[in-house]
Amino acid sequence: MRKTVVLAAALMGLFITTNADARGLGEILEECGFGAMVFPEAPQNALISNLLFSPGSATTSGFTTPGSCAGGEATAAIIINNSYEHLERELAAGDGDYLTLLVSLVKGEEQTEQEFVSPLRIEFTEFVSQPEFSDKSRSDKAEALYEMVVN
Repeated sequence: MRKTVVLAAALMGLFITTNADARGLGEILEECGFGAMVFPEAPQNALISNLLFSPGSATTSGFTTPGSCAGGEATAAIIINNSYEHLERELAAGDGDYLTLLVSLVKGEEQTEQEFVSPLRIEFTEFVSQPEFSDKSRSDKAEALYEMVVN
């Protein structure tokens, strides 16, 4: 009985939203969660991925923080926060899977990956060369990288 009540409450939560521009479940599964991070340019693939592997993360983020699903900048923030150390190494090397994913989310349509990464690497190198860099928290470092990426 208790499981039934919990399940019913969870399902009700999926359909209740205070957002005036409420999106449908299909749109949320295309725009949010892990699927949208992996397939930012292919909403049908994101939908399939979310249905198969992470419907909970997509629907949770879609209903609780709908702004986090719109556009590449929010997804970029999640990627930077979750994989800062990888990105730090890949920026030093000049390439890598995490960096490629990040760039694909935020670079302009007319920009090549190299045109985006080169100035970012210069700015990031200046940032990590500062004497106070080692005193910064991981969160502060990730936030600074995010600002470099989206500006």
